[in-house]
Amino acid sequence: MKMKHRILIVDDDVVNLKILERLLKDFEIISISEPLKFYDLAKEIRPDLFLLDVEMPVLSGLTICKILKNDPELKETPVIFLTSRDDIHDIFLGFNVGASDYITKPYQMHELMQRLSSQLSLVEIIKHKGEDKADKIIEFVMSRYKEISDLVTHSLNVFDTDPELLDRLKSLTDDIRNIVIMFENESGSRV
Repeated sequence: MKMKHRILIVDDDVVNLKILERLLKDFEIISISEPLKFYDLAKEIRPDLFLLDVEMPVLSGLTICKILKNDPELKETPVIFLTSRDDIHDIFLGFNVGASDYITKPYQMHELMQRLSSQLSLVEIIKHKGEDKADKIIEFVMSRYKEISDLVTHSLNVFDTDPELLDRLKSLTDDIRNIVIMFENESGSRV
């Protein structure tokens, strides 16, 4: 039986935590509303992904991300910010401290699930690093992922939707999906 991916959610708003727990029922969710307690819990449970609010009292999500990225055992774990802070400066700041993704509220459930799936697919690929063909697959996927990230960053600066840019983004997303399927077929495991 395949294990569910474990996601640690840190948000001081208990209502947000309850909503996310219900929406993400296909994952093993561990949530915490006290940011100061995240580190001990993270070290204990070793989540596959962190989902963080940015603005919290005492310890911000940005500070939590910095702490995670400086820990040798947790630094490779993806961090996604899920926040109402949608200023371009805040978004860039989130990526600069090491976030893998940044989602602004209100979010679309489909978008949230796609972004979680993308990050968790990369987690699975990295777990198989060193296996046959996995290094080449990882290199290709990471280059495509970087290209998507660059396009998303660029699209944040474009006010009207550019159909060519959206078509390119869809093509890149399809390429990554196909690579993941190829990896699943090669390795015989589900990513």
